Amino acid sequence: MVVVGVFPSVFYGGAGFSGAGFSGAALAVEDALEAYRGSETESANADSDQVNETTSHDKLIKTINTRRSATQHAADAIWPYTDEANAGQRKAFELPQNRPLSL
Repeated sequence: MVVVGVFPSVFYGGAGFSGAGFSGAALAVEDALEAYRGSETESANADSDQVNETTSHDKLIKTINTRRSATQHAADAIWPYTDEANAGQRKAFELPQNRPLSL
C-alpha cells in the first residue's frame, strides 16, 4: 500500500501514538531525513575530494617521471657507457651498462 499525502488514522490514532507523540515521531523522521541529506552532501564532497586528490597525484607522478628522466639523461651524459669505470654509477641511476639511455 502506498500512502501519499494524508496518513490514515491507523498510523497516527492507533495504539502508542498520541497527537504529541506523532509530532515527535514526525520530527524524528524529519531530523533523520535531514541527517541523511547531510550525509549525501558529505559523501559528494568526499567524492569530489577524491577526484581532486587523484588528479593531484597524477600530476605529481608525471612531474616525478619527468624529473627522473632528466636526472637519468644527465647521469648518462656525466658517466657515459663507453667508459667501463662508470659501471657502478650507471647501475646506481638504473642506466643500461652497454648503451645510452633511450626512453
